[in-house]
Amino acid sequence: KSRKWERVQDVLVDGENERNAYWQLYVDQSGTIHLSWVWRETWHVETNHDLCYARSFDGGRTWYKTNGQKYELPIRLGNAEYACRIPQNAELINQTSMSTDAGGHPYIATYWRNPDSDVPQYRIVWHDGVNWHNRQVSERKTPFSLKGGGTKMIPMSRPRMVVDNGEVYYLFRDQERG
Repeated sequence: KSRKWERVQDVLVDGENERNAYWQLYVDQSGTIHLSWVWRETWHVETNHDLCYARSFDGGRTWYKTNGQKYELPIRLGNAEYACRIPQNAELINQTSMSTDAGGHPYIATYWRNPDSDVPQYRIVWHDGVNWHNRQVSERKTPFSLKGGGTKMIPMSRPRMVVDNGEVYYLFRDQERG
């Protein structure tokens, strides 16, 4: 049996000529597509902000928020679901990883720094079926900045994660740990 690709969206996430969405996706065991992204206002990494989310149960034809509300496409700054509000200049990294638990609840691996700190920390952002939560999962001591454009030589990697049988496995490389 042969299969054929089919375009199902022309513009799914629209930065309205003001910003770009830096996204990642995960397809769970039931075939649900989970999409998360950060907005970036310019080509400078420090303008990354906010963590957003959408999911599709039908191969990308229709998209929903975690509360079951259907998105009116394209998704824009004003109608996106915000998993976590994160300001610009927080060293928020883009394009990390996602997973889900057995119930299809999304988990997102990322990092950023708190406004009162110079040190970015690894974090998990997840939805429990009712609300979004986030938790810091590192105690890093070394400050650094993502300011500017282009490829960076940063001391910590983009994190990866897997959720299995109720356990979250978080993987990363960090110069602090050797």
